[in-house]
Amino acid sequence: IAKVGSRNLPQIAILYSLYEYAEHVKKHSFSVTELLETDEGGPACLFGLPRDVLVRALSGLSTQRGQIIRTELARGLENIFLEPSTSSESILGLGNG
Repeated sequence: IAKVGSRNLPQIAILYSLYEYAEHVKKHSFSVTELLETDEGGPACLFGLPRDVLVRALSGLSTQRGQIIRTELARGLENIFLEPSTSSESILGLGNG
């Protein structure tokens, strides 16, 4: 069975899945490659997002929600940093705004 990724996922769903993954693996920084290769959660695993869609979503999130997600996605870097004091539960309270 192959997952068919949605290119129209709400950004809040992607952000929530990142925080759920961070809580599961007990760390708040990881790489795009890690997210693409894991079967333990995260947006690529849950939604079947390919690298280009995931990177675009991460860039948008870091621009719009820079206080809780920061990325380094240029010049060969692929780092994602989540704010440790933020929880997946608190992400649900953000809504789509």
